[in-house]
Amino acid sequence: MHLAENTGFATLLYMTMRLLCASITAAAALSIPFAVSLAQELRIVESSPTAIENPEAYRAYYGKLDGAPEVFTITVTEPFRFSIVILTPDVQGARTDFTANVIDMANPDTPFAVVDGTVSEWIPFFDTTGRDDYLAGPLFQAGIAAGTYEIRVSNPDNEGAYVVLLGEESSFSLGEIFNRYGALPTIKSDFFGKPAYQAFLAPLLLWPIIAVLIVLAVIVFTIYLLRRRTPAAPTL
Repeated sequence: MHLAENTGFATLLYMTMRLLCASITAAAALSIPFAVSLAQELRIVESSPTAIENPEAYRAYYGKLDGAPEVFTITVTEPFRFSIVILTPDVQGARTDFTANVIDMANPDTPFAVVDGTVSEWIPFFDTTGRDDYLAGPLFQAGIAAGTYEIRVSNPDNEGAYVVLLGEESSFSLGEIFNRYGALPTIKSDFFGKPAYQAFLAPLLLWPIIAVLIVLAVIVFTIYLLRRRTPAAPTL
């Protein structure tokens, strides 16, 4: 009798662990459609100049011009592949006349590159992970030498919201995932004119929450089953 009970419990435990493994797999699968976006770091520009650490990292800077060009500074100790894209939120009154001058401070009188949105085609696209519309403007990529550089973002009257997308190297970190939960609501409200709470309905923030809840629910269910089991009385 005790053998039958133990066998039954072992079978139940085995099935529960399989359910846990399946839930973890499902949680991981939820992340696949937005894996690239999870690797992107979000930053809101609060002051100028803004120092860019690790310029190779795939990072989006959201800013608003307020009467003066925005300045980003980069200092690198070895050559690397530089990448920059200018975007703008696709909202009423969106500006598409942004220019980013990339300046080598060893020769500050002549820009190393001019990323000019006034002569570029701006392509609309929908970000499925954040559920927002953007206009994608000019792209510039090149290998650059070690040194100090400035990126000066401007337009004719230095007004309007922009997004500067830098770097190509994707990476995952728990700190950046948590940072996204603070940054995206601000981006929703300040750059797209939407209620901040909508950020938590976007897959970028919602799906990780669902994945964690699935795993937690299975763990709690497993603990519940373990605690319900009454130890068999010792036999004489």
